[in-house]
Amino acid sequence: MDCGLDDYRWLTGESAAGWLKELVESSEVGPQTVSRDRQNMSPERASLLIEQAALRRRARHKFRQADDMFFTRRSLEQATDEWLGLYKAHQFRRVATGALMDMCCGIGGDLIPLTSGERQVHGCDRDPVMVHLATANLAIHQRRNATVTCGNVEQLDLGNYAGWHVDPDRRPSEQRTTDLRWHEPSTDAINRWRARCPHGLVKLAPACVGFDPWQEDAELEWVGNRRECKQLLVRFGQLAEHVGRRRATCLEAPVTSSDRDPSAAAPTAESFVGLAGESVSTVAAWKRYLWDPHSTILAADLVGSFAAQYAAQRTAPGCVYLTSDQHYAGNLAASFEILAHLPYHEKKLRRTLQQNGWEVTEVKQRGTRHDPARLMKQLRRPRHAPVTLVIARTGAEIRAIITRRVTSLSSPGVIQ
Repeated sequence: MDCGLDDYRWLTGESAAGWLKELVESSEVGPQTVSRDRQNMSPERASLLIEQAALRRRARHKFRQADDMFFTRRSLEQATDEWLGLYKAHQFRRVATGALMDMCCGIGGDLIPLTSGERQVHGCDRDPVMVHLATANLAIHQRRNATVTCGNVEQLDLGNYAGWHVDPDRRPSEQRTTDLRWHEPSTDAINRWRARCPHGLVKLAPACVGFDPWQEDAELEWVGNRRECKQLLVRFGQLAEHVGRRRATCLEAPVTSSDRDPSAAAPTAESFVGLAGESVSTVAAWKRYLWDPHSTILAADLVGSFAAQYAAQRTAPGCVYLTSDQHYAGNLAASFEILAHLPYHEKKLRRTLQQNGWEVTEVKQRGTRHDPARLMKQLRRPRHAPVTLVIARTGAEIRAIITRRVTSLSSPGVIQ
């Protein structure tokens, strides 16, 4: 679909508003939905309407006001969700008062939360369509303390700003890369900004490589929610609380529906700070509980530090799962009480489940090629006690561990 800036100006105007509302609320979205008025609009604009309605539906898990916002397919994929954006905006409270700059702002996923306070915020993007959509989204959120301009962010002088955020383009040549050396803007540009304004936040993909030169004078934070790691944040200046260390953070969406007061809207965050690559002690047998570290702990390479802090071990080198006599109360590790464990053989596993009246309602696996969906279907036994099956490689052996998920408590730590 070949749509230009004029088409997006039409999309955000009154002419398209009624159509968009009808399409978003419609149970079926397709060409036939707008066919009766196709003579009054180009095929490109009709397709743009249909796509926008679909994008708004898809964006509901990211933004509370998704039904009124504007996106492109790529910008929605790359946009920070509202709660992670609020968390990042909350970090800038550590920075002295003054204006903030959001570079490569896209449709405003980070820009909008940054305007939650009273600071002036300026956004910049090289794509005029993104600038137009970000401006429209700011208006939808009634944010009057922000402006957006189109330009080359590498040429910006940040000397008059208190802090900055940047989301480098990972697809400068239309091919996605996780190597920071090929991102735009370049690391040289980012270092120039740091020289003028040291307090900054760089948003990267969790699997990004090439940040080694920054490790000694920045804090690296892997952030996620639910069970997924979403972003790697490189924190500079006053935003770096633990210079030279790594942080894993799991977020929970705020209970309040307010998005104006950042202190009320910021999500609950549970964090762990440590050193990467620490070894984990091993024990010969599983203890009472199995821990499944959060994906942010794994991405940050903090399993060793985390295990040492909370006295957990592995049953074999390389096994991702940990074991302990206590369960972990918090979101950075899911805890499971071990009911039984045996070498993985499906016939023996079925017999054990049947003898104990257990029904597998959840399957977890790491380091094997087992298909959890297939096993769930095969091992379901309605009206039996629900259990979680964990398939783990311990050395050369694959074991089936039958467990009961332990409900996490609000305060992180271990419970006897």
